Amino acid sequence: MKKSIISAAIIASSLNAIPSTSHALEVICNYEGIPQGYVVTEVRYSSACRRRGSSSRTPNTFVIEHPKNGMKICDNQNIPLGFVFTERLYSSACRRGNFSGNTKNTFVIKYPKSGMIICADQNVPQGYVVTERRRSNACRTGIGSGSSKNAMVIKRTN
Repeated sequence: MKKSIISAAIIASSLNAIPSTSHALEVICNYEGIPQGYVVTEVRYSSACRRRGSSSRTPNTFVIEHPKNGMKICDNQNIPLGFVFTERLYSSACRRGNFSGNTKNTFVIKYPKSGMIICADQNVPQGYVVTERRRSNACRTGIGSGSSKNAMVIKRTN
């Protein structure tokens, strides 16, 4: 982990990537792995993380943060414990290669609550049950994502 922190400091200084905000952003090389308790919110390129043989300008760094309610996270990771995703969308912050805006690559995560509509391709959170399956444009995976019931309404059991 010490190597990751040093790498993050070097990368951040080379990118001027860490703005002065109230929440902590860290930038790490994408081959370092995502530390526990963090989520990826942006994918970038940095010459500091370029590996021999990789193509120039291929995204190779992750901007990571601690998850919070309503946050947009890249879809290249698991949903953090205690959260569900309620929407899929395209974000240029999470692009990997030459994908168009029709490729959904971002999740909106939230704390679950009774009556909430969540996307169906995830586990029902502990302590909740499904009361209805339905179609939701917010949970579509891309163009022409069909008319299947791709969302669930959840209710707290206790």
